[in-house]
Amino acid sequence: MGLGLVESMAKPGGRLTGVHFLSTDLTAKRLEVLKELLPKARRFVTFYDPGNPSARESSALGREAAKHLGIELIERRVSSVEELLAGLQGLRPGDADALLTISDAMVMSHIPALIDILKPKRLQQ
Repeated sequence: MGLGLVESMAKPGGRLTGVHFLSTDLTAKRLEVLKELLPKARRFVTFYDPGNPSARESSALGREAAKHLGIELIERRVSSVEELLAGLQGLRPGDADALLTISDAMVMSHIPALIDILKPKRLQQ
């Protein structure tokens, strides 16, 4: 529905088989929990592909939640795995206190690399 593949769940208009993982609407809650776990954290960074509608929506929800929590959400837009890895490598200690992962398949599929890169930078995940 969100991507326009089907008209509605009740009347999809054809045959479509797939898996749906509804996590976009949990972005604000994930940020809230992360803030509770790291009460001194003030700057959170997130990486996402702006070409991914789910990631854009998730980022917007994170932005709104950050305003309510009185924290800063630093959004880094990346369109490829190479840009993602370069962006992670480019983070310096102090750029952000923690990483917020949002609903983006490209980013989420590289979590092991993300952890390996961020661990020595002392960025919380």
